[in-house]
Amino acid sequence: MIDEIFYSFNPIYNKDSSVLILGSFPSVKSRDIDFYYGNPNNRFWKILEYITDCPYSTSSQDEKIALLHKHGIALWDMVESCQIKGSMDSDLNLLSVNNISKVLEQASISKIYCNGNLSDKLFQKYYSKDYASIEAKLPSSSPANARFRLKDLVKAWSLILPYIKTELELTTLVYIENAGRYLMLNRNKKANDINHGKWIGLGGHIEKEESADACIAREVYEESGLVIKEEDFKARGFIKFKAQGHKTEIMYLYSASCDSDKLIECDEGDLAWIDKDAIMELNLWEGDKIFLDKLLKNQDYFCLSLNYDREGHLIDSQEI
Repeated sequence: MIDEIFYSFNPIYNKDSSVLILGSFPSVKSRDIDFYYGNPNNRFWKILEYITDCPYSTSSQDEKIALLHKHGIALWDMVESCQIKGSMDSDLNLLSVNNISKVLEQASISKIYCNGNLSDKLFQKYYSKDYASIEAKLPSSSPANARFRLKDLVKAWSLILPYIKTELELTTLVYIENAGRYLMLNRNKKANDINHGKWIGLGGHIEKEESADACIAREVYEESGLVIKEEDFKARGFIKFKAQGHKTEIMYLYSASCDSDKLIECDEGDLAWIDKDAIMELNLWEGDKIFLDKLLKNQDYFCLSLNYDREGHLIDSQEI
């Protein structure tokens, strides 16, 4: 019988926190160092590092807290006190849950994300009546969730980016298929367009607190007149663009199918349906050729970093 009672850490937040991430309860290794996600095999800090492009995983505890504040991310756990042997949620005997209203009343939280099943289960039991509209469950970052690779976790967790504070440029791009063709846009109407003269898919910038799915549906309608439901877009990749002299850009890459090929005039360039076999003959960015090749080969979801010099030449590419 386990007699010792364990207690959760204090929450990390300030008045400017916009996103609250709720775990279940600290692991043994976290309790040993008295800090969140202390097990080096837990992917939590690696996920944040990859999606925010900031060095979470190699930072000290104080530096991690500073980065969390910078990004408006609050951390806490659902379990306030429990009896537990080891680190497995299944071995936890719940005694009490944390009063998350404390954080919600003092911060500017617009989204709550539960890290894993137990956190979400407890949230649904104790808080869904008041806060269900702003909560979502994310796959656990725990090493026990071995079926999720890092890129699978990035795919799910990257959904938090539009709701945190970031200097990253967040964009979307989609390749829409119809009868063996992709809808392409020749960006030739705006002289100061960084993509001037290039052929790309449709997409654009994510607005404040707009989901990537909502953004791509809106951009497709605005640029082409095509109506495609959010749920009909398939997430295909998480692309990180780094160019000397420019902000880092994060792009959510999608594919979709559409029965209609009727288009409106686009004020950003000329739209055209291009046979997929001829796509690579167009004037494309070198990095675009890399992820287009993956789409044409119907590869699984991927995470790709593309590094360019000041003149727009691709230096290298990296994939996880």
